[in-house]
Parts: sequence; C-alpha cells; structure tokens
Amino acid sequence: MKLNETPPVPGGEKIVTNTTAADLGNRLPLGFLSDGVQYRDFEFRPYKTKTERELDEVRRNKKLHASPIEWAATVLSMMLTRLGPHNVAEMKRDDVMMMVSSCFMADVLYMLIRLRMIALGSHVKLSVTCARCEHEWKYTIDLDTMDVKVAETPASMSYLHTLHDGIEISGKKYIELVVMPPRWLSLANTRSRRPSDNEVAVLMSSIRHAIPLNPGDPEMPVPESAIDEMTKRDFEVLKGSFEDESVGPQTVFECECPKCSFRNKAPLDWSWDFFFKSPSL
Repeated sequence: MKLNETPPVPGGEKIVTNTTAADLGNRLPLGFLSDGVQYRDFEFRPYKTKTERELDEVRRNKKLHASPIEWAATVLSMMLTRLGPHNVAEMKRDDVMMMVSSCFMADVLYMLIRLRMIALGSHVKLSVTCARCEHEWKYTIDLDTMDVKVAETPASMSYLHTLHDGIEISGKKYIELVVMPPRWLSLANTRSRRPSDNEVAVLMSSIRHAIPLNPGDPEMPVPESAIDEMTKRDFEVLKGSFEDESVGPQTVFECECPKCSFRNKAPLDWSWDFFFKSPSL
C-alpha cells in the first residue's frame, strides 16, 4: 500500500479553480498522489439505516470518541470503497485508516461533507449567535452551493512564500519557505494545545523546507524554534498567505443577523450528533 505522496516543489503549471460541491461531486479538491499522478475520485458504499447503527457502535468506543482525528478516519475507513488508485473494499481496516490519515486535511473535510450529504441531504441548520447584539437564530445553508477551491495540477498543491525579515537556521539566514497543504494526521499534534499553539502545529506540518538567502547554503527543514524566533510581521503574513492559498471546501459561512444586520461568520459544526445524526432538513 502506498500512502499519499508529498506534493512537488513549486515550479510546474499551477491551476486553481473555484467550483461548488454539487459540481465537484465525488472528486477530491487536492487529490491522492501516487507515483507523481494526481488521483481525484473517491466512492462510498450506500449509507443505509443499519450503517448509522454500525457507526454509532464504533463511536461509543471511548478512545475514538475522545479523538475527532481518529474518529473521522474511522468513519471514512468504514464508508469508502475507493480512494484514488486504491480499491478500499479489498484493504485491511488499519491500512485504510493509515491511508486516510495521510490524506490532506482539505480532502478529508470534503469527504466528510460529501458523506453527510449522502446520509442526510445537503441542507444544514447552523446555530448562530450575533457577535454584536448576541441575538441567536438558525441559519440554513445548502452544502450543494458550498464554494470549493480545487488544485487542478500537482504543482498547484504547494507554493513559495517569501519572508520579509527571514529566519535563522543553524546560523544561516533563510528567506523563502516551500509551503504545502497540511495532512489530516497533523491535527494529532494540536490536541491539548492552546489555539495559538495549534496554529503553529498546523503551519509546521505544512512547511516543507526553507530556501537560503545564500544560494550556496543548503535547503533546510524548519524547526519549531525558528518559528518561535520569527518576527510577528513575518508570522502574521505567513498565516495570511496560508489562508489565501489554501485549497478545499469553504467551512465558514457569512450570514446577516436578522435583528441588527451585522455580518457574522458561522463555522460548520463537525460534531457527530449535529453533522450526521440530528435532523437538519
């Protein structure tokens, strides 16, 4: 079994398109890389009444219930029949779990969204509290119309980011970073951390290597200590570029407060009871 490969360094043809979940269907926003080939298709087995019972029994496992990362990988390993070049139905469950964990975060989130659409339909009611007047209401979204950014080529999966002040690694200055999408497994490093630490953990998993100021110096992996020493300006601009360059489904929706007209941002609720179990049609 081959795991998802590392995207190539920037330099090839970069094509990123915008579409909707309805138009993208069962195709990954980023894709599964194997031998340099980008595979996009995935398939699920039918979601039946007994399927929910089977998943709920697994969910009761306290270890998985305490780990959304492992739980999501478990759900997909049980439901997928094909992922990229792999016939999942013929693979061992542990191997499928490992393969899903190696997938890009955006692809895992998108597969979960598609699974939810298959299970309960595309309409979801979000609970929103206005950040200005604290008015609470239900806001209905249609996952079919959800925006999705798609990397059409392997070269579209990574990008080159230039630092203003640079970082120092082993006494040498580095001014550019090769950044790639975070993998699902990178979320395992965010458990029991503060939100600010979570940002660093996801960023660290996404930085492939640093490019030196002096062409004669070697490219280097970036240690967390270098991020700690990064200027605030460089860190904030890096975070902004990470968000701007990210590929995958839109998971935060803008909605207007019916009471004061303030524009709020409402994220998807990824909890099992809301996303897969509670009625929201």
